[in-house]
Amino acid sequence: MLSLMRFISTKCILGLFVFILSCSTADYPEIYSYKFNFVKSNKEPITFKSKKKIAIQTFVDERKSENISYMPMLYIPFMPYASNFFNKSENTFYYRLIFLPEIDLVKAMESELVDYNVFDKIFYTDRTNPKDADFLISCKLKKNQIYSKQTIYGTGAFVFLKEWPLPYLWLALITDFFTIKTEFEIELKEIKTNQVVLRKTFTKEESDWEITVTSNEKVVNRFVLLNQKVVQEMSKEIIQYFEENKK
Repeated sequence: MLSLMRFISTKCILGLFVFILSCSTADYPEIYSYKFNFVKSNKEPITFKSKKKIAIQTFVDERKSENISYMPMLYIPFMPYASNFFNKSENTFYYRLIFLPEIDLVKAMESELVDYNVFDKIFYTDRTNPKDADFLISCKLKKNQIYSKQTIYGTGAFVFLKEWPLPYLWLALITDFFTIKTEFEIELKEIKTNQVVLRKTFTKEESDWEITVTSNEKVVNRFVLLNQKVVQEMSKEIIQYFEENKK
């Protein structure tokens, strides 16, 4: 008990100082472990064919930019959990993710739509009214958030004690309860008439947990898979529009 009191009076002050310095998540773009790789969906052959040329515009990123981690709070004595709010997870070292959503998701949609083998031509563009296309797909990325609660069950403070028998045992205790939320708004515009013929919002949310130890592989994989699902669903919606309207 006496050693614990000494810890609270000295080490805890140091821990709180570190927390103040690192409360907002720093960016470390030079080190990565995971790369966003899109996998096309398994789809049934479609007999419908369209002679239309489809352009996909660079996605517009409308996400909030704040990335905040309260992870250091886990080392305050008996603290039950610490929260993390990552609106742009690719900009934090925490997940070490290579992800440029404005470009990567466009290329993913292009790959998915090409795989349907329905249209005469599909291509990526950064123009708002490409003359060599009949229709333009545009998309606003409104949310792609990872929210998590991490816990080491109130034992984080004890790692600083000299008497703590297993100083690295806490690594095996770190549990991450996470939620991933996405929101995309897609538009399909007929270039000749400048008319928006399709507009739809796609939202998805998934929650899970993992024992992180020194890796966040599960949450990153779920993040990638959720983005894949959204791209696949948006692409399917585009295909259905042309098939139903026989364009």
